[in-house]
Amino acid sequence: MSLLRKWSHLLRFVISGSDGLKGYPVGAGKWIVYGKGRRHAIRLRANTADFNVFKHIFVDPAYSFRRLHFNNDLARRYERILARGRNPLIIDCGANNGCSALWFKFQYPKARVVAVEPEESNFLVLSINVEGANVEAFNRAVHSCNVSLSVVASGDETAFRTIDAVAGARSIESITIPELVSDEDDLFIVKIDIEGFEHDLFAANTGWVDDTDLIVMELHDHLFAGQAHSRPFFEALMRSAPRDFTHRGENIFSLKTTQ
Repeated sequence: MSLLRKWSHLLRFVISGSDGLKGYPVGAGKWIVYGKGRRHAIRLRANTADFNVFKHIFVDPAYSFRRLHFNNDLARRYERILARGRNPLIIDCGANNGCSALWFKFQYPKARVVAVEPEESNFLVLSINVEGANVEAFNRAVHSCNVSLSVVASGDETAFRTIDAVAGARSIESITIPELVSDEDDLFIVKIDIEGFEHDLFAANTGWVDDTDLIVMELHDHLFAGQAHSRPFFEALMRSAPRDFTHRGENIFSLKTTQ
């Protein structure tokens, strides 16, 4: 994207907004995002990918459903969950600096939003960013079972990878999707951007897929060329209830078609 186009998108977000939200900077590394009856401050670290993450989530916006065929249907499902006296649960796997979790909270304010981020420095800024937003944050790594793992760098702050535990690296405990679901929750949206660890997440214990209205997934086969890395993901969905699929940008959107 050219520099002119990049800044024109940002200016449009400030002036006219995107998906009902607007924002403006209030000093170095701090933005105010507001709309839909909410207002929240977001801190962005200097010399990191934080601003690019912010732009990707709020300005582009990567997780907007507005122009997708299921947008109205998804809104009705959200309201039906609330009407049953249940919590629409949104789980953000690979929540980075918290922008995506906050975007979901703006769009679905009555949902229970859970943000899971394994990398320590990202989690620290995530915790600051979601403070006061009624978003639950877990410094864990999602997995199909409970194991100890390590987090390693494979690029900038958006590209930390979770791998099997290795000597000398900081260890972190995993958590499964079912462990994040309470008795009062209905799985509404699960967003997954975990830099290739989706292979392990979908390797087993995938019964939760049938319970989830919408799965938003970024695949990473390009990091593991020739290894059929996404096969467990597609096999899990083939075993599940019927689903529709839409692809836009980096993401696959998988919507359950039966209720």
